[in-house]
Amino acid sequence: GGNPKGCPIGAPAKEGVDCPGGGFSYGPYAEKFNFSDVQVTEWRAGEVVEAAWGVIANHGGGYSYRLCKVPEEGVSALTEECFQSTPLDFYGDKQWVQYGEDSSTRIQFTANRTR
Repeated sequence: GGNPKGCPIGAPAKEGVDCPGGGFSYGPYAEKFNFSDVQVTEWRAGEVVEAAWGVIANHGGGYSYRLCKVPEEGVSALTEECFQSTPLDFYGDKQWVQYGEDSSTRIQFTANRTR
């Protein structure tokens, strides 16, 4: 584990490397970040929607989407166990790669599902 700079999980620094906060990404843990003025989208359970994510470098790995309801105690009370227990199922057997914001570059291929 750790982030792309090679920083150990939770470590503030590594000799010769400027670690940007530890964890799995650049910056603070999401549960400790104050999300202000967040745009919210509401979906009905069972609804099929298109979702996307972006990457600048070759990710080369898999991904999943997971949702957890924010507890009464707030975002800081969310747990990894909740997210591990709530993966969303993908719809269909196709997925796409798209270069930039131009949807005409979208290329469809057969999805490789792991569950």
